[in-house]
Amino acid sequence: MKQEQEERERQEKMTVIREKERASEKTAQVDKHTHHFPTVHRCKLAKAKDLIFHGSPRYYHCSESECSFGIAFYTCEKCDFDICHECFRKKTMTPKEKKAEAKKKAALDKQRREEEAEMRRLQEEEEKERHKQWDPKAQFKPKIIYPPGKNTDPDGNKKRGFTVWCSDGFDYDGFHSYEEAPDKEFDSTYGTKDEANERARYLFLWKNPWGHGPEMIMEEEEVDKSMKDGLVTYCVSPPDSSTWTVAVVPDAAYAYMENATLRRHGQDIDHHYTAASVYGYGL
Repeated sequence: MKQEQEERERQEKMTVIREKERASEKTAQVDKHTHHFPTVHRCKLAKAKDLIFHGSPRYYHCSESECSFGIAFYTCEKCDFDICHECFRKKTMTPKEKKAEAKKKAALDKQRREEEAEMRRLQEEEEKERHKQWDPKAQFKPKIIYPPGKNTDPDGNKKRGFTVWCSDGFDYDGFHSYEEAPDKEFDSTYGTKDEANERARYLFLWKNPWGHGPEMIMEEEEVDKSMKDGLVTYCVSPPDSSTWTVAVVPDAAYAYMENATLRRHGQDIDHHYTAASVYGYGL
């Protein structure tokens, strides 16, 4: 307790000494307050760089409420007032200069608003393009998304069209159970290669067996796309998952493929969940 009392007394004495030294310092610097600017401050001011504070250069921030912490340019020690160079410039402007400053500021504000509006427009355009990229209705004809009865009939094109088929299963990897290659399930038949390829792209990306959105499938490093005789094949094998394949072949060739079936898959049932549906464009 005694030591604490002694420490408090010592601190109080030091404070008194520092206050006396500071008072003497301010008195010695009164003559440096020679600049008078009535529009800035009622008292005469001193240049901050000519003043010291407890023996060190005075380093204060501007006292103006609207200032963004500018360094003091002029100071009134009696009032503890400091003003930075920019605030001083504004307060000492002539009416003509103030008008020009206001005009300049209005022009800059207008430019800023226009730039912000343009940025918002570009962001909205980018968002629209992103949604369009993953919105099947913006990319495919209705007959590609919802194949009519003729297209879901394996004999709908009298064996003169192009069959879209799919399969989902594990390859032999020494870990998952494996009996044989998964069945190839019939999806649809179209009269042209272009329509069949479009249907294959839609089925592969939007109706994958995991319910992922198309953007997630495209992000997979394992996606493989190939073309043969103008007909597409898509294949993806995500880590620790099955292999999803969608391909197009001539109608006449499909029946002779290994494990080919006429059984139609259920991947495109309307209630089949896809991540894209979360954003309002899943089908």
